[in-house]
Amino acid sequence: MKIKLLTLITITAISVHAQNIAPAIDWAKCFGGTKADYCMDICSLKKGGFAVTGFTYSNDGNITNNHGNDDYWVIILDNLGNLKWQKTYGGTGYEFSNSIKQTTDGGLIIAGYTTSNDGDVSGNHGGYDCWLLKLDSIGNIQWQKALGGSGSDDANEVLQTMDKGYIIVGTSTSNDGDVSNHHGTQNEDIWLVKLDTAGKIQWQKSYGSSNGNDVGYSIAQTTDSGYIVAGSSNGNNGDVSMNKGGDDLWVFKISKSGTIQWEKTFGGSSFDDARSVKQTTDKGYIVAGYTASIDGDLAGINTNQNYWVIKLDSLGNIQWNKTFGGSDWDNAYSIEQTTDKGYILTGTSNSNNGDVAGANTGGDYWVVKLDSLGNLKWQKPLGGSNSEEGVSIKQTVDGGYIVAGDAFSNNGQVSGNHGINDFWIVKLFPQPLPVELYSFKVQGLKSYNSINWQTATEINTSHFNIQRSITGKDFTTIGKVTAKGASEYTYNDNEKSTAKTLYYRLEIVDKDGTLSYSEVRELSIVNSPLSITPNPAKDNVTVSGANLKQVKLLDNLGRVVTIKEATNSSTVSILVSHLAKGIYMAQATFKDGSIKTEKLVVE
Repeated sequence: MKIKLLTLITITAISVHAQNIAPAIDWAKCFGGTKADYCMDICSLKKGGFAVTGFTYSNDGNITNNHGNDDYWVIILDNLGNLKWQKTYGGTGYEFSNSIKQTTDGGLIIAGYTTSNDGDVSGNHGGYDCWLLKLDSIGNIQWQKALGGSGSDDANEVLQTMDKGYIIVGTSTSNDGDVSNHHGTQNEDIWLVKLDTAGKIQWQKSYGSSNGNDVGYSIAQTTDSGYIVAGSSNGNNGDVSMNKGGDDLWVFKISKSGTIQWEKTFGGSSFDDARSVKQTTDKGYIVAGYTASIDGDLAGINTNQNYWVIKLDSLGNIQWNKTFGGSDWDNAYSIEQTTDKGYILTGTSNSNNGDVAGANTGGDYWVVKLDSLGNLKWQKPLGGSNSEEGVSIKQTVDGGYIVAGDAFSNNGQVSGNHGINDFWIVKLFPQPLPVELYSFKVQGLKSYNSINWQTATEINTSHFNIQRSITGKDFTTIGKVTAKGASEYTYNDNEKSTAKTLYYRLEIVDKDGTLSYSEVRELSIVNSPLSITPNPAKDNVTVSGANLKQVKLLDNLGRVVTIKEATNSSTVSILVSHLAKGIYMAQATFKDGSIKTEKLVVE
């Protein structure tokens, strides 16, 4: 069941709707050593748990048997994020792993690139080669293949195909060895290689232009046994029909044998990049990446470097395209269609405004949930005071989400960092919650704090745990209330606290033991209650507070421009779209005669 918060009254009396509530963290864990460890991909395992890959320069902490320089690193986790096993793979050169998938035999297929020709690596053609590694279920190497030519060749994604073979997408500057029909001399082409179950090449093709660089990042097999490919291009000849300026998103559909059926570029005059593509249930496609353009396909929808999500039909025509982010740069790297036919995506955000709220400093994972039409349902930054980069996200079998990337922080939501940057894996609870709440309010009274909530329908829970924190993290259960169907519930917190702010939430315990959580409610013990949302505002603004009587809006000369009485003792909604842009003061009068004033910005 879904959670529905029709009215939320806290000490700041903010109205919240359920579809905008981000799920809480189930667990979050760091893995690595004292040197640099970069996470690149995660996949769910059929029997539970997760497989994670990336590359590591460490040889301590969680890592053993480094072969020299950077190695592929594979870790296997159980459903709770506990490390089951880990292994490194490589030679004395450099190995960089980018993609991991579970195979139908229960093993793993991993792709990236290598400069080695010793240790676990053989058959290198010179320089950087694509390196494909097939493992059994416990990490033993079954076979490996170095693929490429005398130039630079890398693999960015691998998947197992319907015929139980494999296909990789990457980039090549070679025109010898395994690579043929390159479109230029020194420029990059997108390179696809189709292999059989034993890793033998069945076909390979180069796609691109002779006057630009063409980079392939993502591939998905389609229902007709063909493939959809996404990346970037700044060329305008060969296989690329058009360039709109700078780097464009380049998406093309090929047949089972690699023949282009259609191709499209998307973007504007600045740089635009596609990092993830999937076929959707309607046989169209969803593409995620980032853009700095404000013209071309971005005209009227983008003003910054933002996440860019494009929904295409089966022929590559745009059905909708939207950007998300704030005033700093926000890059999307991974997108999945969810069971509700919406979308979940992750990447990195350095913003803390616009669509981004609650971010830490330095850059965060930014998880964004969209509905089927691309409307923002909820967003959640994850990280600490340093830099975190989210690179891969999947929906889990319980309806939650698993997010992978790397973390430099050791504070905020990040703990246990081993040094420099670690793999950081975050599991989010399922969303929505398995209960409908009609309201949830927290009120500070003279001798106790009152927690009150109402359920709108019959609920499938055994009890509610009332939890409290003085930091907004590390909640402690202070009481338990047994569920009794559609009803109103009250719990009084009689314990005195010297903290200036307390935080409360409900832990909902289902009959099967499944845990889910309400939104966190903040209770200010010291300051007078007043909240203005949104701020800045364009259309309407809601002024909220317990025992609210009246609100006046004053201009910068102190003149009253609007007066409105409170009708429900907690909120006043005021239309501001007709007001000139600028700074105003919201002056709230409470029933006890007290007055509080807060600044309001009208955009």
